[in-house]
Amino acid sequence: MKLINAITTLALLFLSPLVALGAAPVVVSNVTGTVSISEYQGDITKSVLVSWTSDASGDANSVISPFVGEMLRVSFDPGTASPTASYDIVLNDSDSVDVLGGAGANLSATVTSSQAVTIDGPGTDDHLPCAVTGKLTLVVSNAGNAKTGTMRLYWRR
Repeated sequence: MKLINAITTLALLFLSPLVALGAAPVVVSNVTGTVSISEYQGDITKSVLVSWTSDASGDANSVISPFVGEMLRVSFDPGTASPTASYDIVLNDSDSVDVLGGAGANLSATVTSSQAVTIDGPGTDDHLPCAVTGKLTLVVSNAGNAKTGTMRLYWRR
């Protein structure tokens, strides 16, 4: 019995930080257009591939949750049904702040792009990782009817 209690205690000690640090699976809800998620998990970093198809209005929106940690990098890839040039992607937190820091503005319809995700600090040259916790709202706009693309997010827990 003592051995079972010891194993249970060790399991809770090792698994509790994973739950607290965002190891729960990413979920998509409230979808406009089509949005799907593929999740990849490393020891320290995690990535999520968000695949989207726009609706007739050129938009694809969804709530993606949960995210916990620091956003490190984002990449955008126009799909085979190329979006309209200068389409936009934002990823808003619960305060309606784009956690991508504008990285998804005026994207190319033909070229894959990737960049670090940072927020401006108090100094003019301060660029800090963006801390994220909770639900994020994906908003793809100006993409054209039935266009496709992907966004891959990388973050540290």
